[in-house]
Amino acid sequence: MVIRRPVFACFRVVVLCALVPAGMACSDSPATVSPNTCDEGCVVDIFKDLSTTYRPSYGEDAARVWVQQQVSKAIDLGVWKADELSVTMDQSVDAANHTLKNVLVRVPGTGPYANLKPVALQAHLDIVFAVDGAAPGQPLDGYYTSGVDVVEDGGVLHSRNYKTTLGADCGAGVAQMVRYLMDRTLAHPPLELCFTAAEETGVVGALHWDSATLPLHAAALINLDGWSSTSVVEDDLNAPLAIQLGAAGAVVDSVDGQIDGSAVAADATLVKLSLSGLLGGHSGFLIGRPRMNAIIAFAALLQEAFTLDPDLRLVSINAGQVAARVGHNKIPTGFDAVFAISSATTVAALDTALHAFFTSYLATFTDESPAAVTLALDAIIAAVQPTALTTAATHTFVDTVRALPNGVIEADPGSLGGWSVSSNIGVLGVNDGTANKAVFFGYTPRAFVLDKAQQVAAQILGDLGNTEVSNLVDSKVVVPAWLVDRTTDIVVMAKAGAAIDHDMVLPAGTEPGAFVDKFPQLKDHVIGIAPAIVEAHTPREAVAIQSFRDATTALQNILVAFGNSTSFLH
Repeated sequence: MVIRRPVFACFRVVVLCALVPAGMACSDSPATVSPNTCDEGCVVDIFKDLSTTYRPSYGEDAARVWVQQQVSKAIDLGVWKADELSVTMDQSVDAANHTLKNVLVRVPGTGPYANLKPVALQAHLDIVFAVDGAAPGQPLDGYYTSGVDVVEDGGVLHSRNYKTTLGADCGAGVAQMVRYLMDRTLAHPPLELCFTAAEETGVVGALHWDSATLPLHAAALINLDGWSSTSVVEDDLNAPLAIQLGAAGAVVDSVDGQIDGSAVAADATLVKLSLSGLLGGHSGFLIGRPRMNAIIAFAALLQEAFTLDPDLRLVSINAGQVAARVGHNKIPTGFDAVFAISSATTVAALDTALHAFFTSYLATFTDESPAAVTLALDAIIAAVQPTALTTAATHTFVDTVRALPNGVIEADPGSLGGWSVSSNIGVLGVNDGTANKAVFFGYTPRAFVLDKAQQVAAQILGDLGNTEVSNLVDSKVVVPAWLVDRTTDIVVMAKAGAAIDHDMVLPAGTEPGAFVDKFPQLKDHVIGIAPAIVEAHTPREAVAIQSFRDATTALQNILVAFGNSTSFLH
């Protein structure tokens, strides 16, 4: 099958060249093909270059410009002629009024595979923000304005001083895709490179991929996100690669409401309780690990405080990225809470009781390091006396939060993460404002059978509705699960081509389910491959260069295996 390129392909490049800052190369003129190559080490360099861009969910413009720059660079270097590459971008608005822009780059097939059907490669542009030492609720954007400061240490890539996330999730996949712009000598079928937006907030870009503006003709899709390993041990940097056969579905839910507040008694003492230094982690991969969730810990601590002061009243709580309304998919690492204690209770007595309780409570979470975790209780003076929940409302609210489904809901020792249904309460905010206090919850139930995740989400919403929180409004993003049988031809060919024995189903959500829904020809023709990225969604995120290189080699070998087959690409 000959893939005919539209006569306006060059025009597409020119249009997106408007995104490129002055001084950067961007050309639509014909070029002479040159023998530029890009090996596995080159891909690591591409990743490091991408890492200098600021690319939060819903704010990936700099990354999109960077992709266009790579297209222009490939043309200017003579790797491709301008009319051989096309770049197209869609634009849509989601239910929360975020503007979403996905990018599709088409690359011709090479060698003996030039006239085959295309293969789509897919990765997302956005990354999760998490910063070591950042206060709960603190804006994190300032740490990423110049991207991530990547260092190479003993064959491992991580952020400098492990201060921020690395962004290998999913920058590694983006870099592997860009390789095919920089090296024409690689033999492969025609490629459709799919760069998606806002994956980390519920595969939102993929769900809003405009199939009319960005039609895919691919007969197969390879997802380059996630974790392609047979282990989720947090330090297993050199775990063997595995072929991804599927991923869990999820419900990413944001719930707004309000709760009545009233003036704090004049003789009450205001105290601030803060927790910091928890490990956190990816709410899919690491939800089964013995790690503390700061929001559940907040509720447990206040329940303990009730035993000393049953008249305690909650003023505010801030855990996770409340203002940014993101972070549902990472285990919260700390909180700041303010509450009022009665005149009969001393701060010293409460401090002693809470620290004694917390020492015992923390010991059950064996992943956590007591030396790294800080619990602090201090009396504070407010410039303006705040409002607080009533005593009864405080009890009901705290008891409900403590009982919300969190962690592993249904265990499955045979799955990679050790569970089949899980839930993460990731964001919680109650403001310290007027009588009508704003409340925000963010949570993500996951399951390999999507209906079960939806049931957990409905239970959480119902539980919140049974508290003093009123005017509940929830905004859901439903992430479809996907699964391919290991006996299908695409899996058999991928394993043989890449010499990989293992396969796995991700205990997290990835985007192929959304693409299969939009492009039915991809059904049963989807797999994933990625390096062993450890501690994703935390400042300890890292990837071994060798694993990165191995995954890059495996991807190329899989493309060759697909090209050599006599089945779905013909």
